[in-house]
Amino acid sequence: MTLHSLHRTLRTAALTSLTGVVLVALAGCITLPTPSSDDGPGSPATSDSAPAGSETTDVFLLSVGDCFDEGESQSVQDVQKVDCAAAHDYEVYEAFDIPGDDYPGDEAVDEAATNGCGASFATFIGIPYEQSAYDFNHLTPTADSWTKGGDHEVLCLVYDPSNKVSGSLEGAAS
Repeated sequence: MTLHSLHRTLRTAALTSLTGVVLVALAGCITLPTPSSDDGPGSPATSDSAPAGSETTDVFLLSVGDCFDEGESQSVQDVQKVDCAAAHDYEVYEAFDIPGDDYPGDEAVDEAATNGCGASFATFIGIPYEQSAYDFNHLTPTADSWTKGGDHEVLCLVYDPSNKVSGSLEGAAS
């Protein structure tokens, strides 16, 4: 899977500044946008070590409601899954498949993921994306994972760009 990162350039511009592919999952490492430990609505991280009760999980085993940290390895194939009650970087808030037999290309996959994750953001958070303090990323299939593994799934990830979060962001309305 490939992680794409969405960052706001203007709070009033809806989903317009998508960065390029951060990494092709099958190739190795990625850099996820890490929430900082500044004061704010979430609980800041207190250690670089894995939280108690966390486990390394294959990214293909993540599902809606799972929370995770990027982990020390930075590998998009493995993430540090944690209990959502504990401080974490990301929460999976939506999953959907991109239809079709043939890989539609990176741009089409990215557009489908951005549109799908953007459309479900307000329902999950409770307010429109443009008004929210939260941001989202998405994990998408690569050409290889699509053709060799039948991977059509997009995972939508919500995060606080300034903090780790404790608890689910569902219905946060901020």
